[in-house]
Amino acid sequence: MDHSYINLINVYSRQFNNDPNDTHQHVFTMSNIVSQIELALKEYGVSKGYNLPDQFYQDMAWGGLQGTAIYNRLSQRQKDRIASTISAEQFYTTNNINGITPKGNKICP
Repeated sequence: MDHSYINLINVYSRQFNNDPNDTHQHVFTMSNIVSQIELALKEYGVSKGYNLPDQFYQDMAWGGLQGTAIYNRLSQRQKDRIASTISAEQFYTTNNINGITPKGNKICP
């Protein structure tokens, strides 16, 4: 069995596909988890002196969830923005779908 993070999230998500109420609960739960990660990232960013928009932290919170069923439910526009934000930070470049610039400091020479 594939124990990658994305596969584990997808397996967890498939458990709720039989009952619409459970599916709704799952979407709510995953959205809540993303929100909690967003808040933690923002708290850390503020503690380091960053003053960034909430959208930045929300996009970063989706990191690691790309390719999951819950992520795939987002609009293409949302997925492109999230991918661009993550790419800008990960590679410290504006060479991404939306030309988003990195907000953090480059960590590697």
